[in-house]
Amino acid sequence: MKLSSSLPIFSLLLVKNYFNPILAQRTMTTLAGVYSMIKTRTETIGNLTSFVKEFFRDNHPYEVCEVISLPINDGNEPYLNWIGSIVPSSKK
Repeated sequence: MKLSSSLPIFSLLLVKNYFNPILAQRTMTTLAGVYSMIKTRTETIGNLTSFVKEFFRDNHPYEVCEVISLPINDGNEPYLNWIGSIVPSSKK
């Protein structure tokens, strides 16, 4: 099952760690991180979140992997159709 249409990974980021002050102290208050924006269908978010959490479990410096969902209210219709063609609906 395809979970996303693409996986762009943005430049290396330096992230202030307010979540865990002890970890922040050990890493001079910043950690290197990457940011990605994964496009998928609402119905696949649960499976995609599980995949990301499992994939980064041993490779992520934080105890909690950041995964959030933002709705797409509007956009370039051909692009949105392309996402829909890559990640087919499981709804019949």
